[in-house]
Amino acid sequence: EQEIMQYQKRYRFEQYGLQQKTSLVAQLKTQSGRLTKSIVAGNHLLDFDFISCPRCGSSVETVSVEPGVCYLCHQTPEPQITQDDLINEQKRVYQQIEETYELITEHQKAVVDLEETITKSISQRENITQEINIRAQHYISEQAEQIAEQERYRTHIQEKRQRLSEYLELFTRQDRTLTEIRELEEQLEDIETAIEVAESRISRFNEYIVYLDSSFQNILEEIQAPNLPNPGESIIDRRTYLPIYQGRRFDELESLGLTVMVNIAHALAHQLTCLHFDLKLPNILFIDGISDNIGNKNLDLERVQSIYRCLMRISNEYGDRLQLIVAGNTVPDFVREFIFVSFDGNNKLIPSDLFE
Repeated sequence: EQEIMQYQKRYRFEQYGLQQKTSLVAQLKTQSGRLTKSIVAGNHLLDFDFISCPRCGSSVETVSVEPGVCYLCHQTPEPQITQDDLINEQKRVYQQIEETYELITEHQKAVVDLEETITKSISQRENITQEINIRAQHYISEQAEQIAEQERYRTHIQEKRQRLSEYLELFTRQDRTLTEIRELEEQLEDIETAIEVAESRISRFNEYIVYLDSSFQNILEEIQAPNLPNPGESIIDRRTYLPIYQGRRFDELESLGLTVMVNIAHALAHQLTCLHFDLKLPNILFIDGISDNIGNKNLDLERVQSIYRCLMRISNEYGDRLQLIVAGNTVPDFVREFIFVSFDGNNKLIPSDLFE
């Protein structure tokens, strides 16, 4: 097969060379014909002289000019291809045509030889193929039973392997399922634990809110907060965690004095709730201008005094855990013992001994 391929490759090469040489001969013949026309044209059209000037008709003297200069226009002619050059080129083309014909003959002979060689090689290949088929058939007939037995055994092994692979896949799926079940059980335990913690937190949170409501209501009662028409509950809003006073939201209270009292009760209730349950909250409370919006006469004065009494009570109970800082322009007499520092028009600076 390899030899035939090499012969066919050389055969195509020789055919290609034959085509190229044939085309070259055609081109050379065309070139030779053009050269022949040029030689003939030079003989009949260029070989003549002027005896009179074509312009004025006077006689032309050829001896009055230097050699190599045109006697008609008195200029040096440009170099041109001579007739001898064309004849030499014609001879060279004839010689190249003869050489190309020789190469064409060699290519033709090589093509014929390669055709014979390829035919013989193909015949030899057919003989060898036939011999191989005869020997292979004889060998196969002798080994057919053994091969058939091996094939049956191979089929049996493949079927057994397939069954074992299916069993293995089932066991693998079972192991994977058991692993997933264990993981899901662990996740279920974690979720149940989280639910218990959340429920505990919710229960604890509800306890915080209930205590906050109770503290808020008690402080409102202690500071004598005024009653509103059609009163409702005074609780902490479960959505905004802002105070609701007798059914009114904090932003619906129109009295500035009542707003101050509800705000104080709300802040104190948060502090007391955090102290009772030991929750995290900065245990310091700043209150400014208690009597500015409430008033200091009659019932308003009693309410202001009630607020101060409530603050004094809480301070006495939680003084070591809660710091209350109150600033006001009007202070009841019973609170003066708690005054830490006073400021007026002549005393506007914080005393330096407060920082010692």
